[in-house]
Amino acid sequence: MDKLLKLECQKQELRSANRFTHVKDNQFEEICGHVAEGVLFVDDEWGLTYINEQYESLLGVDSGALIGKNIWSVFPEWSGSLYERNLQEVAATRQVMKFEIFSKMYSRYFEICVFPQPTGLSIFMKDIHDQHMMCTRLREIEQRMIEMSENIREMFCIYTVGDIEILYISEAFEEIWGIKRETIYKNPLSLIETVCLEDRDMFIRQLHHPEGTFDYQIIRADGCIRWIRSRQNVVYNNQDEPVRVISVSEDITELKEKEELIHNADTLGAIGQLAAGIAHEIRNPMTAIKGFVQLWQQETFNPYSEIILSELARVEFIMNEFLMLAKPQKTKKMNAVNLHALIDEVVTFMRAEASLKDIEIKMDIEGSLPLIEAEPKQIKQVMINLIKNGMEAMSDGGCVVVSATCVQESVLIHIIDQGVGIPKEAIPRLGEAFYSNKEKGTGLGLMVSMKMIAHHNGNLSFTSEEGKGTKATITLPVNKET
Repeated sequence: MDKLLKLECQKQELRSANRFTHVKDNQFEEICGHVAEGVLFVDDEWGLTYINEQYESLLGVDSGALIGKNIWSVFPEWSGSLYERNLQEVAATRQVMKFEIFSKMYSRYFEICVFPQPTGLSIFMKDIHDQHMMCTRLREIEQRMIEMSENIREMFCIYTVGDIEILYISEAFEEIWGIKRETIYKNPLSLIETVCLEDRDMFIRQLHHPEGTFDYQIIRADGCIRWIRSRQNVVYNNQDEPVRVISVSEDITELKEKEELIHNADTLGAIGQLAAGIAHEIRNPMTAIKGFVQLWQQETFNPYSEIILSELARVEFIMNEFLMLAKPQKTKKMNAVNLHALIDEVVTFMRAEASLKDIEIKMDIEGSLPLIEAEPKQIKQVMINLIKNGMEAMSDGGCVVVSATCVQESVLIHIIDQGVGIPKEAIPRLGEAFYSNKEKGTGLGLMVSMKMIAHHNGNLSFTSEEGKGTKATITLPVNKET
């Protein structure tokens, strides 16, 4: 009986040797014994034919007790699992497969590579649990960072040093710039085109040599100009070489506007004090001149005296307007004003000067405009200033259109010229003291005009297109008592 059992064992060993001679090769043993992965072989009937030492160590098993056994009995958790499905697929398709799997038995993640062999399968298993858990934690951290960046107002951007490749840009970019992120991913340099010309060189320098914090202006897709503040931090590699830049940008337009208001307030205060001093010094001799002219008129009946008195009244009016810079309280002489009649008077007055410059002034007034509460002289002064500005922008002649319409509880007066236009980046500065597009301008005319309109609880704004002209819009509240 013992001889028969021994003979049967010899037959089985012979069959295995004939079918799996590739696993007995000394060179193969040398290779499998030194690879980092665990290696096992199964035959066509899913019997284990080889397990290397690394696999024994990985699973804590003894290969001598497993050789010849069915793989599904040795690893029962594999039966019916993704592991079995993939092994069956490789056996059927004879295609190499690589996949990751979590072993409940060992509570670890493994990377499995399966290779078809002439008489079975070779299976390589690598313990990737620590690597997998680290990647999972990194993905979780990355997801939290993305969620944070997508839910704050600041725009996060990560780009490479040198070639300026955008690696990540947060959703806030679309809200601040008004451009889809995909546009910048495809063409990072298109971001430069959004920066105002006066800041573009500085912006390019910061891209290639990032350092600290800097402010610049951009022009959104809708034409709106915004102030941006960017803070940049450089990431270095192990060789202390700059590889990436993390940039955080925010819209600081409101902050800049507040700073500008404070600056303008200080400037207006200084100008107002200067104007008040000058007006005081001029008023005394003006009073004497006016008195003598009136006396001269009574004695001589000279017709030129009326013209002199009229011009003196205008100088006196202008001095009073400059005094408003020192005393910004609202004027007390507010009356219900027929805006249609007021505009007609201004246009009639300006047409004589316009005709000398080959300029036509047209009116487009809505049929029934409501009354406004205003000081007529101030509104006339503002309109005259705006029409003159338009005429000065048309050196070759053209047309100025003065229109008025009622929108809800406001009246809009538009003064549109066909002049050279104003650069977009210059529009926000209109009304600043000593800032002007004119060669000899001081900016005080628009500053005083804006002050007058503000005293009427109104607004003076500008839109312009270079080469086509400018539109000034005066917005005034309707007199609710009418």
